[in-house]
Amino acid sequence: MITDDLGKSLHDKATRGEVLSDAEQAQLEQWYARQYLQESTMLELAAPTETLTKLREQVDVH
Repeated sequence: MITDDLGKSLHDKATRGEVLSDAEQAQLEQWYARQYLQESTMLELAAPTETLTKLREQVDVH
């Protein structure tokens, strides 16, 4: 598992158009997956399931 600092650094490089090595790209994708899981967990704890379902439906529509 990579540190948040490294993940942020790789994200910054990628969003600025810099080329990532295969290893860096894999690390970034792992970091993204971890961020998504953490955010999903926080949302589920903070909002009732029906609210999340409505939000997801709105995102899917757009």
